[in-house]
Amino acid sequence: MSTTGTSQVLTGAAPTTTVVGAAPRRALRGTGAWLRRTATSARWYVRELLGDSAYDKYVARHHLEHPDHEPMSQRAWWRERAEAEAVNPQPRCC
Repeated sequence: MSTTGTSQVLTGAAPTTTVVGAAPRRALRGTGAWLRRTATSARWYVRELLGDSAYDKYVARHHLEHPDHEPMSQRAWWRERAEAEAVNPQPRCC
């Protein structure tokens, strides 16, 4: 019995060989990439929503505008941000 199947005889198609298990491995590779992209996107969204990325943005902007001196430490920056928010409260959802 041939590994090409009976469809070749009926249709006149070129013989093909099927590797058992090849398609599921490729599907899993795509699933892993999709899962990584989804997790990365979810992490970005949560960091933006909660404000965790604010210090990173501050540091990037500070290096562009003031390359001659170091930015504040993360602890000092959050303290200053909380004090500024207490003095001048902004409307927010929660």
